[in-house]
Amino acid sequence: MRRNADVVIVGGGIIGASIAYHLTKKGVRDILVLERDRLGSGSTGKNAGGIRLQFSSEINVKLSQRSLPHIERFADEIGTDPHFHQVGYLFPSPRIAMSTRSNARSRCGRASAFPRAR
Repeated sequence: MRRNADVVIVGGGIIGASIAYHLTKKGVRDILVLERDRLGSGSTGKNAGGIRLQFSSEINVKLSQRSLPHIERFADEIGTDPHFHQVGYLFPSPRIAMSTRSNARSRCGRASAFPRAR
């Protein structure tokens, strides 16, 4: 294993891989990504893959809004198809308390003007 690099990133999940990718786009070439197993083998590789646009905080709505165009052009930029399909989803609310929380999330989403599912 190499002993040095200009940049060493600990963790080869989505965050570490993204940091390495963006540093490379900025011209950094001597990057070492350290991962105890295989790249993406931790929680990144175990997620369900959904991309939410409804949250109870405005900052999370805005973060998702800013992420969506990057995901939509992923295949062109990275060169591999992520099999991203915008199909929507539903949060059933069987209880009034849950419905109240869902309404708060909806209000936050509407206030942030997130795009409707296509």
